[in-house]
Amino acid sequence: MPNDKRQRSAICGTCKGELRYYPQPAVDGVETDTESNWAHLDPHDWLTNPHPPTPQESNPE
Repeated sequence: MPNDKRQRSAICGTCKGELRYYPQPAVDGVETDTESNWAHLDPHDWLTNPHPPTPQESNPE
């Protein structure tokens, strides 16, 4: 799994689609249920092939 503090992009180990890491907002005093998490960039992965993102290190080529 990529280091969340340094790497913001990865490849999904399940579908090989692109992932992006969205950190939790750093706002003091605001109640929010937003969590940091990886998300698929392609909406197709959300609609036709829903599965949890499994981030893998992306290899620059």
